[in-house]
Amino acid sequence: MNTGDPLAQLRDIHEPAAVAWWPPAPGWWLLALLIIVLVALALYWAVQSWRAAAYRRHARNELRLAYTHWRQDAESTRYLEQLNEILKRTALVSFPRADIASLSGESWCAFLDRQGNGVSGGFQGSALESLYSPGLAPSDAELEDLHQLALAWIIRHRGES
Repeated sequence: MNTGDPLAQLRDIHEPAAVAWWPPAPGWWLLALLIIVLVALALYWAVQSWRAAAYRRHARNELRLAYTHWRQDAESTRYLEQLNEILKRTALVSFPRADIASLSGESWCAFLDRQGNGVSGGFQGSALESLYSPGLAPSDAELEDLHQLALAWIIRHRGES
């Protein structure tokens, strides 16, 4: 018989093994998959938006280049023609060709005003109409205002296509 201390015969308490961090539970796998899908969709949307706005960036760059040439050469009629051409090409990308191609003069300026999406000011009565009225020469201040108005229209218009 063993007459010794019975407590001495007990073994130490064994703690359970630490919970492993890998592999994660199924819920974490689903969350990771959801995050990957959302990031992929956000990237796809960003690329599509960037591509869709390429014509706007191109039009703004052309307008700025025409403006720079006008400031150097002071040919206001040439600048007005270039500005009108840039606006027309921009509109042709966003709206049906049948609705845009035949517009000129007051009807063209009215269209730009309608589709400006809150652009302050207006094309009607602006220096752009002097392009369709021979003998009217716009002042530099009017051309400056028209330039700003055209830049705002290119950025803010909403197309149908």
